Amino acid sequence: MNVNTAMMHGFTTSLTKYIKDIIEQNQSNNDNNEDYYLFFVDFLKNLYETSSKEFKENDKYGRNSDLFLETQLWSLFYNLINTDESLVPELDRLLNIRTWLESMMEKPQRPAQSIFESKDMFFKYLFDLVISGQHDVAIKEALSAKNFNLAMILNGFKSIEISQDQVADGLWKNSIKIMSENVRLCPYERILYTYISSSSLTLLDDSLKDIVESFDWSVKLLFHVKAIIDEFVEIKSKDLGSYDIRSKFDNSLNDVFTPTITGSPLIKVINSILSNKLNSLLTEYQKELKDSLKGKKTSIFYGNEFLLRVMAQLCIISSTIDKDVLSKDVKDAFISNYINSVLLQAKENKEPEIINSLYAYVYYLEPENQVVTYTELLKYIDSTEDKRKQKQFAEALGFPFKSYLIKLSEDLFQDMKTKDLETIEIAKSQYMNDHITDEQKEIINCIDFLVVADYYEKAIDLLLSSIKLFLIKKSVGAFITLMDKVDLDKIITICKLNDKTQEIDMLQDFAKLKVCLVLIKEWNSDIKNLEDIPDITEFTSREQLLTVKLTECAMNCFNFIRNKNDNKVMYLIKCIYVPHLFIQIHKVLEFSSELLGKPSLAKDALDLAKIVTDKSKQYHYLFNSSHTLELYVEMVTKTYIKILDKE
Repeated sequence: MNVNTAMMHGFTTSLTKYIKDIIEQNQSNNDNNEDYYLFFVDFLKNLYETSSKEFKENDKYGRNSDLFLETQLWSLFYNLINTDESLVPELDRLLNIRTWLESMMEKPQRPAQSIFESKDMFFKYLFDLVISGQHDVAIKEALSAKNFNLAMILNGFKSIEISQDQVADGLWKNSIKIMSENVRLCPYERILYTYISSSSLTLLDDSLKDIVESFDWSVKLLFHVKAIIDEFVEIKSKDLGSYDIRSKFDNSLNDVFTPTITGSPLIKVINSILSNKLNSLLTEYQKELKDSLKGKKTSIFYGNEFLLRVMAQLCIISSTIDKDVLSKDVKDAFISNYINSVLLQAKENKEPEIINSLYAYVYYLEPENQVVTYTELLKYIDSTEDKRKQKQFAEALGFPFKSYLIKLSEDLFQDMKTKDLETIEIAKSQYMNDHITDEQKEIINCIDFLVVADYYEKAIDLLLSSIKLFLIKKSVGAFITLMDKVDLDKIITICKLNDKTQEIDMLQDFAKLKVCLVLIKEWNSDIKNLEDIPDITEFTSREQLLTVKLTECAMNCFNFIRNKNDNKVMYLIKCIYVPHLFIQIHKVLEFSSELLGKPSLAKDALDLAKIVTDKSKQYHYLFNSSHTLELYVEMVTKTYIKILDKE
C-alpha cells in the first residue's frame, strides 16, 4: 500500500468514526453540544496521530516532503480547535500556533561524543532544544557545561514561557538582547539570545543573516509568533495601550511566506489557514483542478493524486469548524471529484470497504450535489449486507435514501421502457452469453438496493423489465445472477398481497427457467470432465434429473402466453427458450445414448421430436420465430439415421 492510499485509509477511518459518533449521539436524544465538540477534537487527534505514524514509518520522507507537511496541517487544525475559551481569543490562537510550531521542530540528537567539537555546535544544539520546547533538556546541558549564567537565562526563559501571567522584566530582556548583538559571541549563541529576547530578525548583521536564511519557514514564523506574543503580553500588563495582534501576525506571515517561496502546494495551504484566506486559495486551486481534469499538464493537480485528497479532506474539516468559511461550490467541487476518483480506484482494486465508507464524504456535500454523487456511489455497493448498512447510515444522517434510489433507477433504466423492449428482435445467433457487463451489474445491484430499501413497487417493475431484457439479449449469465441476487420468495409474497397475478406467473416461470439454465451449464461442465463423475449410476441420475426438469419447463412454462398479441416481449422470450430447452434435451439424450450404449435414449429424443412437430402444440411456430427449426430438424435427422444404421 503506497503512502497516499494509507493516508486516505487513515482519514476515512477517522472520519467514519466521527460520523458514527454523531449518529449515536443523535439517536440518544442527548443535545449536549459539548459532546459534538469532543467528537471533532477526537477526530482531529486520530487523524494527526495516524498521519504522524505514517511519517515516522517512512524514513525516505523528509521535513520538506508532502507527507510531513500534511501531518503538520492536521496538527495545526488540532491545535487551533483544541483550546479553552478566553477573553483574548486572538492571543489564544497565537499561543496554540506557537505550540504547533514547536511541535514541528526537529528534535535534535546529541552528538555521540561527550564534548562538542565547537561552541557553535553546542549552542546550535541548545537552540534546537529551545525552539522545540525542550527547556529542561537545554537547562541540563547548560549545567553540564558549567555555564551557570546560561542555565539561569534558560531557566528564567522557561518560567516565562510556561506561565500564564508572568512577563519578562524589561531590564532582563534588554540585557539578553544586548548579548545577542555581541559580535564576539559565536553565531548560534547570538541566535539563541535573539530568540529568547524576541529581537527582530530584520536588523541582524551579515553573520547572523546567513543562519536565518538557512531556516525554513516554520522556524522563521516561530521567531515572529514568539515576538508578537511577548510584545502583546508586555503592553497589556503595563497598560501601554492597544495592540493589534491580527495585523502584526498578518505582517509576519507576509514576511515569512514571500511570493518567491517554493516547495509543496501545502505550504500555501498552511499560510492560507493561518491568514484566514483559505477560501481564496481553494478558489484558485479549483481553477487548477478544472485544468487538470481537462488534461492540462501545467496544473498542480496533474499527476499529483495526493493533493486532491488533501483538498477534499481540508474542505471537510474547515466546513465542520465553520460552515460559512468556504464557498459551497468550491467545497463540493473538491469533495465530489475526490469521491469519484476514489470510487474508480476502489472499484479497480476491489476494495468494497472503501466504497462502503464514502457516505461519510457525501455527508459534507450540499443536498443538490449529494443526489448526483451518492447515486453514483450506490452503483458500486455490491453485497446485500453492505446495502443494508448503507441504508442505515443514510437514514441516520437524514439522507432522502429512497429519492436517491429512484434517481439511480431512473438513470439506469431509462433505456428499458416497454416501448424499447418492444422494438427488440430475436438474434439469429444461438450463442447464450455468460458474460456480465458493468452496466448489467449496476442494474442488478440497483434492483437489490430497491428490495433492501423495501421499495417493492419499483423493484418489481424493474426486476421484470431487466429479466426480459437479459433473456431477449440471451444474457444468461446476467439473468442467473439477478435471480440469485434478489429474494424472489419475498417479492412473490408482495405480489400476492397486491393481487399481481400475471407478475407472479412470470416470476415463477422465470425461476424454473433459471434452474434449467443452471443445470444445463453444470451438465456441459460435467461431460467435459467425465473422469470426475464417480460411477455410471451418478451419471445416469444426473441425466434423468436434467431431462425431466428441462422437459417440464419446456412444456409447461409461459403457457399463459399463447401468441404475440398477449404480450410481445414475453412471446419473444418463449420463442427463444422453449426451443432452446428442447434442443438441449435432444443433445443430452443423444450424448447419453452414445456414452451408455442405450439406443432407447436416442429413441426418446425422437419421440420428443414428434411432440415438437405436433401442429396442435404449435411448438414449430416458436422454432420458426427463433431461427432454430432448421437446426433442430438437422439434429433429429442425424439421430434417426444413426438409429437406422445400428439396427
